[in-house]
Amino acid sequence: DPEGRQKAGFEDVEIRLMRTENRGTRLTVKGRTGQRWKELAIDLTSKPDGTQRADLDIVRFEPAEVVALALGTGGLMLEGLPLRGKASLVQTPDGRRSIEARLDVLPGVIRFPDGPMPPIAVDAAHFEVASSGDFSTIDVRSMALSAGPTQLEAHGSIRAEDGAWRAALEAKGQLAGVDSDPPVAIDMARADLRIDPRQNEVRIESMSVQGPAIHAQGKGLVQQVGPSPLQRFSILATESDPRAALALWPRWTSSSAGGSPRCGSRWTCRRRTTPGCCRGPAFPTRR
Repeated sequence: DPEGRQKAGFEDVEIRLMRTENRGTRLTVKGRTGQRWKELAIDLTSKPDGTQRADLDIVRFEPAEVVALALGTGGLMLEGLPLRGKASLVQTPDGRRSIEARLDVLPGVIRFPDGPMPPIAVDAAHFEVASSGDFSTIDVRSMALSAGPTQLEAHGSIRAEDGAWRAALEAKGQLAGVDSDPPVAIDMARADLRIDPRQNEVRIESMSVQGPAIHAQGKGLVQQVGPSPLQRFSILATESDPRAALALWPRWTSSSAGGSPRCGSRWTCRRRTTPGCCRGPAFPTRR
C-alpha cells in the first residue's frame, strides 16, 4: 500500500451477497482504507453454454492500494483519482477472457517519488477500453484528459509483446505553454512506444506532432539506470516556434531546456529562417 506495507487493510467493511433473476448473483462491497473509499457492485451470471460474465458497477474506487501493491511505492504513487463507471468481464467455455470498460477519473495527483518527473495534477479523465486476444490486446476506444491548460483526446491500442507492451496512440488537443505562454494547440500527434517493465525502459520508436506552431518528429529512449534515467532523443523540427517546441519537451529531461528560456538563448536550430521560427533539426542546449 502507499505506506509500504505488503497488504492493505480495510475498515468499515460491508459485504452483501444476494440472488438475482435468471439464477444470477449480486455481490456488493463497501469499505475504506483510511479516507480512501471503495464501493462497487458485481453481478455474476452464467449462460447454459458455460460462458461466465461479471458486470461491475463502480460507485467509487480509489486505486492507491491497488497501484502500490502492483507496482510498488517507489516509481508511482496516486493521491485521490477515484474511479467510477462500469466494466464487464467475460470468460468463454474455452477459457478465453475479455473486458470492456467505461471509466471516469475524478481529481487527484500522480507522483513519481524516485523519478525526476514533477507531480501531475489531474482535473478529470475518461477512458473507454476493450480487450481482445485473452487480454493480450487492449483497444483504447477513447481517452480524454484534463489537467489545467492541458486538454487531450486520444485513442489507440496496447498489446503484449514478449513480456513488454507496445502502444500505438493518436491524440489531439492542447498542452500547457511555457511559463505564462498560452496553450500549444496540437492538431495531430502520433506515437509508437514499447514499454518494458523488466528493463525499466520506455522506447519511443516513432513520434510526430503537428500543430499551427509546431511540426516535429523523432524517436527516443528513457531507461531508469540507478537513481538517474538514461535519455536519448533524436528530434527533427521544421517551421516550429521554439517556445512551442519547449512546451512539448519534457522539462524533467533537461533543467536548461525546461526552465524559462528566451527565444534563441537555449534552443539551438541548425538554420533559422525567420525570427522565432526553427527550420531543420533543433534541440535544447545547456548554457
